[in-house]
Amino acid sequence: MTEGFAAVPNWIIRDPSISRGAVSVFMALASRSGPGGIHPSQATLARELEVSERSVRRWLAELEERGLIQRVARRANSRGKGNGLPDGYTLHPNGKPQEGPAMGVRSVPKRPATGDVATGHSLQATPLIEEEPVKKNPGESDRTEELFEKFYEVYPRKVGKVDARKAFAKAARSTPAQYIVEGAARFAADPNLPEKQYIPHPSSWLNKGRWDDEPLPQRAEAAPQRGYVDDMEWAR
Repeated sequence: MTEGFAAVPNWIIRDPSISRGAVSVFMALASRSGPGGIHPSQATLARELEVSERSVRRWLAELEERGLIQRVARRANSRGKGNGLPDGYTLHPNGKPQEGPAMGVRSVPKRPATGDVATGHSLQATPLIEEEPVKKNPGESDRTEELFEKFYEVYPRKVGKVDARKAFAKAARSTPAQYIVEGAARFAADPNLPEKQYIPHPSSWLNKGRWDDEPLPQRAEAAPQRGYVDDMEWAR
């Protein structure tokens, strides 16, 4: 990768509603702007950021939800097979698609003037206009409530719904709500789920961010109890 710098709008860095992880992923994508496009694998991003691939997927979903990136499907050849590259990404630093070249395209290097030193390629990108954080649209709260109901429906313990609703709304400020619902569904389907009285309350599960948890450890099987006949045989 050519040495240089990545341009990231100040408002993305300063907006408290965008998680630090999502900002890090945006920076990692912006640093790859070039003629070949932006197409790092999730495994590559996870390795560079020293996080799990699950976290990378969550942050990519957050950036897509905010309109800061657009996923570009992998191209196929004439035989309908992929070219071996992961999905690509186009960056929209103002939170919505812009007309003109996107940040995933870099211009042809300009020839340096006499006496100048070529330090790298110039970045042909959408103008980075600093603007106020994007305000939530009126229907966003309705969408969050709808997803909360889905969460509560799939969560394996129905208790403390009022507290759960508050915890869900708080968690959804930094994590895509759909991702939380999917995490709850995975938890509910875990074959090693404990008995209901040992399952955490939904509000506690949400406050601890457990939608990113690994699968539960395998439950130890209870030792078989010997019956009366076995005891008699043993006594002999």
